[in-house]
Amino acid sequence: MPLFSNKFTTKSIPARKGLTSRGDQPVKINPADPVCVKLGRFKAFFHEGRWRADGIKEEDNFDNNLDLREKLRIAKEEINMLRVKEEILIDMVTDLTIQLEEKEKHGLNGLKSHIRP
Repeated sequence: MPLFSNKFTTKSIPARKGLTSRGDQPVKINPADPVCVKLGRFKAFFHEGRWRADGIKEEDNFDNNLDLREKLRIAKEEINMLRVKEEILIDMVTDLTIQLEEKEKHGLNGLKSHIRP
């Protein structure tokens, strides 16, 4: 039995198969055609320096963007208002905690004065 067996030697890699006949033909590219991208059911193309969705009118896309911007502005305003309300509530809780601690101190001091003989 040999000390080093062929168990761990690399196996030969099979040769790659030839490309399909489609790959042999050069692709004809027309520079006037816009660049198209398909992602699932969504298709977009690059035309005149902008990406545009296929099947959607430019006006609809623009109106949709305006609506989304308006919703974003409203959401930011709501977030700012909620932050202000949160700060006010934290201040109120802090004030009430301080008042409660002062009452407890005075209450204990008052009890001590009544207990003294």
